[in-house]
Amino acid sequence: MRLTTSHCKVSLFALLFFTLASCSNYEFTLNDRTVYDPTAFRRSLSFSDPALDACVMAALVEANITSAGQLRQLQCGPGEIRDLSGLKVFHRLENLGLANNLIVNISELTSMTSLKQLDLSSNDILDVSALSNLPELKLLIAEGNSQLRCESFSDLLKEGLEIRRPKHCKY
Repeated sequence: MRLTTSHCKVSLFALLFFTLASCSNYEFTLNDRTVYDPTAFRRSLSFSDPALDACVMAALVEANITSAGQLRQLQCGPGEIRDLSGLKVFHRLENLGLANNLIVNISELTSMTSLKQLDLSSNDILDVSALSNLPELKLLIAEGNSQLRCESFSDLLKEGLEIRRPKHCKY
């Protein structure tokens, strides 16, 4: 069998692809040009809340996440998180734990339509009605939010959604 230039190019491309796939923690350069940098995604993220930033970055490094769509689960609590700005970049997140923080505003979560489980227990949340557009949500834990307005749950009443309310909101 005679190898042509096109065979060599295809073989070189295949070798390069498999090399990059196996080196997900390393930057790959060719002729002083960066061809692949798995940390570029992490460096591009910006969260105004330092506690959220620290939690997200640790989770991304631990799970070797190189793109927003790869993150499906995130646990950030207990902590000092107050501001969720920037979190909506993780649009495929399915399980989010934010228990025991200082969160008041949850509007950043309204576009996270893949969420199935959301733990907001023991925060300072006043209103959960913004979560009504989360079609996949199956479990919402809101216990321990002592100032939460109970009527804000009325928009969330749908079949298949389990809601754990604060003690003052028991039916």
